[in-house]
Amino acid sequence: MLQIEGDKGAALVLATPKNRMAGLAAVARRDTFEQQHLATLSLRVVPGYIEHAGVLLQAVLERAQRIGVSLVEFPIAAVDDDLAAIASEAGFDEVARLPNRIGHGDAWVDVRIFTASLVARSQPFHASNTYYGNRHSWHSARVSGGPDADWPKT
Repeated sequence: MLQIEGDKGAALVLATPKNRMAGLAAVARRDTFEQQHLATLSLRVVPGYIEHAGVLLQAVLERAQRIGVSLVEFPIAAVDDDLAAIASEAGFDEVARLPNRIGHGDAWVDVRIFTASLVARSQPFHASNTYYGNRHSWHSARVSGGPDADWPKT
């Protein structure tokens, strides 16, 4: 859950009338400046509550949009036709199929990648220097200065 704390993502729970968890939807933003507009979705719902999956999915997509996500990827096992139908009903389009990505019993099954656009791409939600490992201006100056350049004074 630390991967989605703050505005790095969101997790919402579907609860029964007795406050027992019946489902979970989570989106996690990609962890680079260049892909911050993109998030990966995970959705799990107890079969007895599958009719509520669409409401849970829409709620987590609204939360993702509020934190600046504009494109959501939803990987679904090729054998999970119910989840694929829920994704399609929610406006996701299948854009790719990756062979043999998930173990299913004694076999491997494909992963279908669905995507949904939430909003047009806008300005970056976070500055480049807020991402660990991204180059700061002094990095660029150091690299372009060659091995004999002085380190900037801080």
